[in-house]
Amino acid sequence: QDTHRPPVFSSSPSPLLIPVTMGLTNEEAMRCTTFIIGLLWLKMTVNGFAQVAARRKAGTLRTPEDARYGGNAGEGAGLTGSSGSTASEAEQRWQRIMLNDLENIPMACIILILANTSFVNAGVQVALGIIFLGARLAHTFCYACGLQPWRTICFTVGVLCMLILAVASISEAFKTQTTIQGY
Repeated sequence: QDTHRPPVFSSSPSPLLIPVTMGLTNEEAMRCTTFIIGLLWLKMTVNGFAQVAARRKAGTLRTPEDARYGGNAGEGAGLTGSSGSTASEAEQRWQRIMLNDLENIPMACIILILANTSFVNAGVQVALGIIFLGARLAHTFCYACGLQPWRTICFTVGVLCMLILAVASISEAFKTQTTIQGY
């Protein structure tokens, strides 16, 4: 029995995305999604190391025991963190980058997986996932370098990608339920 359903978005994909999105199966989209999620994890890991390096440079490691292993716990440091007055701008930027990633990337990973399990058009899944990944990488660069309004633009592009994918997932989930009930 043919279970092929029309794509969520009936308009043609952008000419720039045609090589990436044309003819993908849901299984291939899931492989791409897995790769994108892996790269997002790698990005967050690298950001974590950058944050630690910035803390070491600023002399504001979080706990006194860190000072015993080649760092300076900083004035007022402890399990509650530093007072903020001795933290460098770079340290504060990397901390905010990490917090922003923790607020956005886990939910995006969930949305990417849900898009695949609800059978959103495979090309749409991959295209929006790649754009989201690029937007997050650019956001991190722009945040670390203090580039406004580019940081906000990159953030907004990423959020819009996930919003579109979430709406498409919900739409497809209802279509799937209606189709199943029709049997």
